[in-house]
Amino acid sequence: MPLQAQAQQPKLQIKADVRVREDSFACRETSDLDRLLQINQRGGFTSGTQLYDYLRQHNCIGLTEGRARVYAIKGQYVCIYDPKNRNKAIKPCAWTRREMLLK
Repeated sequence: MPLQAQAQQPKLQIKADVRVREDSFACRETSDLDRLLQINQRGGFTSGTQLYDYLRQHNCIGLTEGRARVYAIKGQYVCIYDPKNRNKAIKPCAWTRREMLLK
């Protein structure tokens, strides 16, 4: 990764509070997240029902803008959870990409 791109990445630490971008996603497995983002980018979900079915079948959740807390970091991926414990769908956390976090 070029130095300039590294400098633009938010510095994240475990247990740090972060803000999540509106209309982003998180999944139990990073491979499911990558597949979801690829399908969505190609316009593969032609209805909300198709998207909902994928989310449900692959242990993924749609995220709304708001606060989350960092549980783990793995390269471009950040595992986040709701510090108020409102979203209990995926425990202990759900993987998203750094780009889905607000700076």
